[in-house]
Amino acid sequence: MAELTKRQKTGIFLFAVLMIFFVAADSGSTRIRAFRDNLTRHFAVRQIELSGLAGEDALNLGWTCFNLGEYEKCQELMRRVQGKENHVSAEYCLGLVELQRGRYRAGANRLETVRDNSPLYVPVLINLGKAYIRLEDYGKAKDRLAEALVIEPGNQEAVEQLEKIKRKEF
Repeated sequence: MAELTKRQKTGIFLFAVLMIFFVAADSGSTRIRAFRDNLTRHFAVRQIELSGLAGEDALNLGWTCFNLGEYEKCQELMRRVQGKENHVSAEYCLGLVELQRGRYRAGANRLETVRDNSPLYVPVLINLGKAYIRLEDYGKAKDRLAEALVIEPGNQEAVEQLEKIKRKEF
């Protein structure tokens, strides 16, 4: 990994301090939450623009961008990670981005790759079930949700999705 400049290190440090401050200062106020979210989004995007992050730093910031709804920046970072190595977490995130954008087939394909590498990871199975429901492939949806229940019996989300399939409520 390339050595970070002093400016990049300072930016990462300030971003981390702000994140800690905002988590600690979350009073439940809608205005404070909106301010926190906008400022966090600004710093995350700015940090990406200033740095050539790669590896775990890019991965962590990519997940932050995903959680903030900054899908373009998230994809940019996850692709940097993917360019260096075949990273399952980056692939999973890219699959979730596809689902968020309504590209269910592309998302399902990425999530199937993750499933092949991590067959016991319940969240990927549940997200695959949801993707197949959207694609109206109820057989595959049932299969993936049933796999999740074998691994984690009683998983509420998997049970709810299977019930929806039975009642055909979408």
